[in-house]
Amino acid sequence: MTLTNGNLTANRPAHGFISGLLVGGLTGAAVALLLAPSSGEKTRHRLQDKSIELRNQITHTAEDAKTRVEATVVEAKAKAEALEKQAEAFVLEEKERVVRAVEAARTAAQEAWVNDGHSKEAALPRS
Repeated sequence: MTLTNGNLTANRPAHGFISGLLVGGLTGAAVALLLAPSSGEKTRHRLQDKSIELRNQITHTAEDAKTRVEATVVEAKAKAEALEKQAEAFVLEEKERVVRAVEAARTAAQEAWVNDGHSKEAALPRS
């Protein structure tokens, strides 16, 4: 299964594997039962029982796979949200750092301006 635009879709290889498992299992069960020394009716019942058992196993396996995929999607979403929050915090911290650096540069420029003999109230030249 893959997550595409927020929707789960079946992968072709997984679908093919399950189909192959089903067909192979049914074929193997049918051949084994047909070659076993039993009456026709008994063989048909055994074949039906084995096919039901195999169907139940495949259904259980598919449900387990779906549950694991859903859990993985939930975990991936949680990690993505955590990363998004970390990124937002990082951007805010960097913005604050840049603002502090600009303020420090402005203060240093004003102090240099005053130290050069200009009045504190006089505007700094624009470059």
